[in-house]
Amino acid sequence: RICRRDVATMANDVDDVRARATLMLGDAVRDETALYDVAREIERRALERADGDANSKRYRECVRTLATNLRRNDALAARVRRGEADIEALVRADATELATEAVKAARAAAEERCARRRTRRHFDDGVNTEAYACPMCKNVECRYVMVSGGRDIRKAEIWGGGERESLVLVQCLRCQHEFRERVL
Repeated sequence: RICRRDVATMANDVDDVRARATLMLGDAVRDETALYDVAREIERRALERADGDANSKRYRECVRTLATNLRRNDALAARVRRGEADIEALVRADATELATEAVKAARAAAEERCARRRTRRHFDDGVNTEAYACPMCKNVECRYVMVSGGRDIRKAEIWGGGERESLVLVQCLRCQHEFRERVL
């Protein structure tokens, strides 16, 4: 059973959450209006998107994502301040859409490296083995190629320790994950 004081406390808690969210968004967007008008509008749209529940996980994640990315993306924050950005689209955007151009370029480069890895040709000449286990899927069916030069066994019996570790690049035949192993 909920009494009137509990209802008033819950209403104050919701107002407190919304006020903190507005302040966080206002600081992130560097809102210079006296009442954080831009930040209040963003917060209102985030609340609508969360079906009016300021205590929901969806609302909090939305506000947190917006604040973090607006703080990092000066160009986007400036467009929001000038009213050039659609607030509804801003609230619906995910972290990849809100990222700076530099972060987007870095993500694209990383994706390109991963794509190249998945389609490497040098594994065509690799040797099939069951000596290694894939750290991702634990499969033992792998293929490897030597990355560093062969073993140096010169003067091993005179000086001792003439052998040095070699590096092999191993590719899992199930999930295509690549990893490096050191061998003697």
